Amino acid sequence: MIKWAQEEFYLFDSTLRKYLPSIQTNIKQSVIRVAQKIREKEHQLGQLGKGGGYRLISDILRAKISAESPADLKAKLKVFESIPGVRVIKYKPKFFGRPQDNELRNCTINFIWSNSLFCELQIRLGPPPALEAQNHFLYEIERVET
Repeated sequence: MIKWAQEEFYLFDSTLRKYLPSIQTNIKQSVIRVAQKIREKEHQLGQLGKGGGYRLISDILRAKISAESPADLKAKLKVFESIPGVRVIKYKPKFFGRPQDNELRNCTINFIWSNSLFCELQIRLGPPPALEAQNHFLYEIERVET
């Protein structure tokens, strides 16, 4: 299972980068995050350590990319949709933020990778909010069970 995961994660990263060179996948962080989420999901279902938890995670691998304009976003989305191994499931557009207020404007896309993993891509319109990294760190702390 570990060898399969390593190969899938590498294929995910290398394929996305081939088509969208500026995409960020952070595979090392994803491995740690995936282990946490599998444990959480199996714990919620009372099946801790029994396996199969990865099938229940809605964003087992994540990637993000920035677009400078709506036209750039549309072009990157079109390229993404044509990548072999990607099957888009759902779009979640969130473009109501105001750039002058430093709010995040993006489209989150849930997709199946390689007919096996449920993944997520965030296409951001414009630069990231100034405190994005700090806010995400606080979110991760809140969601971890103690």
